[in-house]
Amino acid sequence: SDVYKRQILQVPLVLVFLGAIWMLAGLVVLVPLVILPLQMTLALFLVPRARERERIASQLAMERRRMILETLSHATTLRAIGAEAAWLARFRDVSAAAAAAHVRAARASHATELVAQLGLPVAAASVAALGASLVIEGHITAGALVAAIMLVWRVIVPMQSFFLAISRARQVADSVAQLHR
Repeated sequence: SDVYKRQILQVPLVLVFLGAIWMLAGLVVLVPLVILPLQMTLALFLVPRARERERIASQLAMERRRMILETLSHATTLRAIGAEAAWLARFRDVSAAAAAAHVRAARASHATELVAQLGLPVAAASVAALGASLVIEGHITAGALVAAIMLVWRVIVPMQSFFLAISRARQVADSVAQLHR
């Protein structure tokens, strides 16, 4: 959709901004060059983990819904044979497993989003700290530091948005697949 197209179109600008940071503030460019691959590496670990946990949670939720539908269609039979207590115990176990799996999936998803959102403040603080020492030593001017901080935001934000958009698109695709099952 349009969001993805805009994100993809901003990738070449990221390279331009990195070049501008290099020209203005020299070594400060190392901060986004370290943070971006670090975020991507963490994403390669966290996204599949979150996806697997979401898959398990959806399977258990589907099992719980199946049990409910089965119970509604066979309620009189369950009462007639006196299996209510056994069914309640089984339903409690399935519901507890589904709830626990949902919590684990939510935690994994939140961890993925946290990694995506931490890149910007970490990059800004790191650029400010490194840049301040370079200003004090006289290697760059205060104006170059301010410009570098602004440009780092222009580098990190599109990557952060792209990362979050991919995560949300995956969640939507998984939800659509769940509906088709």
